[in-house]
Amino acid sequence: MSTVMILLEHEYVMAKLINISASTEERMTPGERRVASRLESFLNDDCLVWYDIPVGRKNRHPDFVIIDPENGLVFLEVKDWTVSTLRQVNQEQVTLETDGLLKSEINPLVQVRRYACDTVNALPANPCLRQNDGQYKGRLNLAWAYGVVFTRITRQQLKTLAGNDENAVEKIFPSAQTICQDEMTQSVLPEVFQ
Repeated sequence: MSTVMILLEHEYVMAKLINISASTEERMTPGERRVASRLESFLNDDCLVWYDIPVGRKNRHPDFVIIDPENGLVFLEVKDWTVSTLRQVNQEQVTLETDGLLKSEINPLVQVRRYACDTVNALPANPCLRQNDGQYKGRLNLAWAYGVVFTRITRQQLKTLAGNDENAVEKIFPSAQTICQDEMTQSVLPEVFQ
């Protein structure tokens, strides 16, 4: 288990990364290591963070799963893409150009949503995690969310992907579900990152 403590207004803030070892860190991309560091530093001490664990019935592997007592489950997919490699984006797919070759991938927000939904649909099998009555009877009794982290694309660069149509980018990568490079620096206040 890896932990980091920082002094912030006379309180220690420390999130716990549960399954990080030397061999795990070797598998991480530079962006994933950076996100892991920020999560450790910026999240509250009662948060638990897992990297690349199988979730749901299909054993999918989101980059990070966070259990936060205040916010529930949070699933994050990290991409080290640069704006210069993105050729086309839409709500379902992203086309990248690397080494002169075009490659289509699933939109990372769709990807992480699938991870989250698989997990959220599997967890109510445990009676402790199941809503017992009301409108949501039988469903997960925890809040949950998902998002994508672009470690090498700034918010401004993301906004320019659709030319002058910021609304188009907002539909593809909603700002409430997207963290960009300039929003995860050391100078960002932990409250903003959370």
